[in-house]
Amino acid sequence: MSIIAGARKCDLKILAEELGETVNGSHKLKDLNKIILASKDYDEESAKEWMNTIINERKEREENEIRKEEIAEQKRQEEIAEQKRQEEIAERRRQVEIQIAEQKRQEEIELRKLEYVEQKRKDEMEFELQKIRLGAEGKRVHIGYREGELFRNFPIDEKVNPVCLKRFETAQSESESLQIKDTSQQKMMGNLANDLKMVKNELRLLQGDMKNFKEERQSLLLQIQEKNKNVDNLKSNNDSLVKTNSYYDKNKSGKVLLRKGDIVAVRRKPNTTSESTKPQPRYRGPMVVTQVRPSDKYRISQLEPRNGRPYDTIVHVSQLKAWRSWNEDDDDFSTNSDNEPEIQRSKRTVRKPESYGVYMPDR
Repeated sequence: MSIIAGARKCDLKILAEELGETVNGSHKLKDLNKIILASKDYDEESAKEWMNTIINERKEREENEIRKEEIAEQKRQEEIAEQKRQEEIAERRRQVEIQIAEQKRQEEIELRKLEYVEQKRKDEMEFELQKIRLGAEGKRVHIGYREGELFRNFPIDEKVNPVCLKRFETAQSESESLQIKDTSQQKMMGNLANDLKMVKNELRLLQGDMKNFKEERQSLLLQIQEKNKNVDNLKSNNDSLVKTNSYYDKNKSGKVLLRKGDIVAVRRKPNTTSESTKPQPRYRGPMVVTQVRPSDKYRISQLEPRNGRPYDTIVHVSQLKAWRSWNEDDDDFSTNSDNEPEIQRSKRTVRKPESYGVYMPDR
């Protein structure tokens, strides 16, 4: 019979080594199968149970490796997200600095505008004062004057004071220069207004960027909190698994040391049928230990062979349990139709096995 189904080369190699055979990496699956079948310690039922145990242990190791890789990948993703968040924070700081610089520029423009308005007001006041002074002096000047023409083109009265005439001419030239200056100042005011409008538009854009930055920062914080929550859940599950395994190793999986001649019960593989497997007995026995082998393995045989066919196999200590008579009132054993005890796993205490001599008649 072949036991390759569902097994890998490494599983068959372990099984062959457990049977006491020597194997190496050059053996193939078929060679390993032949070596196992040809072993003197080979038993079909025990080999199946043993192979299932080896496969389950391998799958458990693979699952643990996958979980470790997932946790490492999760940490790497968190580090990348944290680095990206720091870069975004630095970019936002740069944007804030730009906004502050624009605000200072706007304040400077406003200050220059106020200075310009104040200077214009002073110039207008000075101009009005000169007009008033010139008007007061013009009452004593008798000249011909026509609108739109210079007074110097008209004949001057002989009684006109030359000093007043010179002052009046100076005032006229100053008035023209003030008008030219006023025009240039109006152009400057227009340019300042355009600059102010542009700065306001840029400030609105920056305010919009700040609003978007706050929303993005809130969204990023929520994502980081969710990832941290997932990581905490993974760590909690892993800690719970480690705690459960350590508790089982400490309290549940008590190591049973057997000797040659001890009476034990061996776990049987349930028969797969359409009905529930709960009523089926989980252990068969009584069995007697006939040989102590390395790696917590024992050769056992049936104490009372049936139909002239003795049951003999090699099993691991995890498949054995100390035998107690089913006449005792105990929850660990129950009677079935074949007078075989069914051992419940509700209690995990380690019992001292009975000796083979209990069942032997006095000599």
